[in-house]
Amino acid sequence: MAQRSFDGLIAFLTCLFPYLPDAEALAYLDAAELDPLVAALLIISRRGMRDDFDLCSPITEAAAEVALRCAAAAAKHPDPRWLVQAWKKLLSPAVEALGGPAPLSRETLGDAVLGALNAVAPDDLVLKLKGLWDLGKGRLAAASSKIYAAPPKELPPVRAAMKRMLLATIHGFYMQALGRLPTAELCSRYHRSLLIGGLCYVMYGT
Repeated sequence: MAQRSFDGLIAFLTCLFPYLPDAEALAYLDAAELDPLVAALLIISRRGMRDDFDLCSPITEAAAEVALRCAAAAAKHPDPRWLVQAWKKLLSPAVEALGGPAPLSRETLGDAVLGALNAVAPDDLVLKLKGLWDLGKGRLAAASSKIYAAPPKELPPVRAAMKRMLLATIHGFYMQALGRLPTAELCSRYHRSLLIGGLCYVMYGT
């Protein structure tokens, strides 16, 4: 069970962050004491993405949902889709509204949560992440003294990851440029240039 959970944590990070090898995901999880939220925020900070990475954007929510499903599959959960739907329900506004200023007893809170969960249609939900990221930021602030204490925990270098991200960005622009070329002239005029440009990404390719 422990190994399956560990595999799920690594799969979550490598799916959420492209170009993150398993070994680097392991190092971030070790520094974060196996807290995936803290590890994710560490990666964002180390890669200089804090200004550009919108934690609560629809793109991030969709990516986190895919990452959660991949994590469930890697952990050999019997029903990854059910797990994602359960998280959607738990993070829905109807359930979060139960955490008001007036504390409820354990029995009352349990009944209220079950009622709210049963009233929510999972197909209409998105994975709301604001509360989770806020929790992760608090944990990261508390763990920073350990992570950066002397001697600091060894974190992966970011240069290789940044190079992979840059190449992917260049490749994206290259594909956009291909899409704008006149179809009728692809073979008659641009064929040689396309072959030369393609060799930049597939060395010695046919």
